[in-house]
Amino acid sequence: MTVPGRASADRGSPTVTAPPPAERTRHRAGRAARVAASALVLFVVLFWRLGAPSFWDPDEAHYAQTSRELIDTGDWLAPYYNDRPFFDKPILFHWLQGAAMKVAGPAEQ
Repeated sequence: MTVPGRASADRGSPTVTAPPPAERTRHRAGRAARVAASALVLFVVLFWRLGAPSFWDPDEAHYAQTSRELIDTGDWLAPYYNDRPFFDKPILFHWLQGAAMKVAGPAEQ
């Protein structure tokens, strides 16, 4: 008797039999469900509310002004907010935002 998916010992050469169609269908359905779940998670993480205005982030304008002052003063080593040193956030964020503002301009148009 051969077991699906295992080598047969009836003859000298091993042969592999295919699993029954119901098992293949179940395997495909399980795989399709995992792929769909992964795609859904990726969609939520990468694209959910992309571009939607957010009124719940009060610091966005604060960080934009800090990056604008980096550009205006030319001092890229010490961020300032309203002419006072601002070291509450790591400088890399302001460098990246300031570089983008330098290239694209200070406001979206």
